[in-house]
Amino acid sequence: MAGPYNGIINNGKQNQPLTGPLAKLWDDQPNSNRLLKNGRPEIIHPEYQMLNQLKKRIPRQIRILNIYGDLNDGSNSDGVVTTESALSLGYLVKGRVNYYQTFKTTGPEAQHSEMHNHNLAVDRALTNFLWGKHYNMSSNAPKYNPMLDKMMNPGMAFKHGHQLETR
Repeated sequence: MAGPYNGIINNGKQNQPLTGPLAKLWDDQPNSNRLLKNGRPEIIHPEYQMLNQLKKRIPRQIRILNIYGDLNDGSNSDGVVTTESALSLGYLVKGRVNYYQTFKTTGPEAQHSEMHNHNLAVDRALTNFLWGKHYNMSSNAPKYNPMLDKMMNPGMAFKHGHQLETR
């Protein structure tokens, strides 16, 4: 949730480290990066380069729900992580994992540190992902249900080997 895969916004806040290796991670700015048609970020930050080198270690059987926020204030971010940084995970895992889906939450409740507090949309998405369609062990029904994805309003979903939906 709210993963900074390719940069963290430099807000100049007191809780940001000023020295050491973590200080270098706060190097992103709102609306300065974009995702190319293939999903790869145009600007690649050092931490993303490291993740790209490690992507072969991602277990293929995992399922990922990538929840990210947009405050709708023109920053295209949750105040800490840009939508491009959060969505850049898709390029790393495409064709490598069994299932990947994005879920965008918007407005004041989409703020980075508040996204998991009293956000009904996020709670619903997590509940559906963890206990709904994927883990119905009591029947022989398919474990993927595209209607539930449409109800959750995902940005992108794909199963290993092919893309299911792009918005």
